[in-house]
Amino acid sequence: MKNIKEAFEALGAWGNSNHYLNYLNKFEHEIKSNKEYNKPLSDAANYFAWLLVAPMFIIHRIRELLFLDTKDIKIFDCSFKDLLDNFNNNYNPDKEGFNCIMKFIKIRHLLIHKGFRNPHIKPSTNKTIIADGYPFKAKEVIELGNEIANPNNYDKLLQCFKIAIATVDSFKKGKTCSF
Repeated sequence: MKNIKEAFEALGAWGNSNHYLNYLNKFEHEIKSNKEYNKPLSDAANYFAWLLVAPMFIIHRIRELLFLDTKDIKIFDCSFKDLLDNFNNNYNPDKEGFNCIMKFIKIRHLLIHKGFRNPHIKPSTNKTIIADGYPFKAKEVIELGNEIANPNNYDKLLQCFKIAIATVDSFKKGKTCSF
């Protein structure tokens, strides 16, 4: 580490990941205990919270990996697009894994920037570029919105989430950060 700021940035990143992981574990337990996957979205608060936290956990894992390899604290200020482009270009993840990562980043984008659409409003036809070569088009927004609006899709989404995390973690083997 070059200075104390790097150490604090790294500690903060790992702390955030630990918080997110604890939240995810709690939400997953509650989803199963309450059988939220059998309920309408309006009765599945833990499922909705899980959808919001899962992409953030993935992004934090990517930030950690990039920091472990570069020791550059600027990683903590990068946009999601820059992080995803850096990860994809430098690690060459398998297609299934990267597609699962992108699915969750698009879920986050949809929930944070778009929200569930109102039935009377047509989605924007403007393309959003989530990462190089990964646009998020209006048709896909509708399809993904329909998929996540049904908590019955939880198990399928959980499997995709596990693939995304395993993909990122496959590049972290044996890497540690010393202060």
